[in-house]
Amino acid sequence: MAIEIRVPPLGESIVEATINKWLKQEGDTITAGEPLLELETDKVNLEVPAEQAGVIETIRKKEGETVAIGDVLGLIAASGASEQPQTAPPPTAQGDREADGSPPAPRPQPSGGGEVPATPVALSIAAENAVDIRHIPGSGAGDASPGKTF
Repeated sequence: MAIEIRVPPLGESIVEATINKWLKQEGDTITAGEPLLELETDKVNLEVPAEQAGVIETIRKKEGETVAIGDVLGLIAASGASEQPQTAPPPTAQGDREADGSPPAPRPQPSGGGEVPATPVALSIAAENAVDIRHIPGSGAGDASPGKTF
């Protein structure tokens, strides 16, 4: 079963983006969470990660094309799709289970006390995808590492 690679929500009032660069090509094997391509807008540049491991089956939109939120950019053939039919819905970005088989960490909740150094948008996206944001290393100014507050 193929998994669609779609343009994610890009932020308030942003409705389209340009494909800046594909980081993977058709036939490449990928892992869940691995960056597939870069999108560019007037306000933000971001990488679109793979939702599931597999092989890039088809790239539908090329570099330089303008795309809208929700557009299908390509398809991923799920690992083992030819051997076993996929009966469960595809997992979220972090999967239905952690790598060790344990259930995913609880969803982060904005605390208002500055315990999690992240924007409200980042907290919302993490909550939607069942990602414990406290375990994601910071990459911005001051390197907002887990446990570090500003």
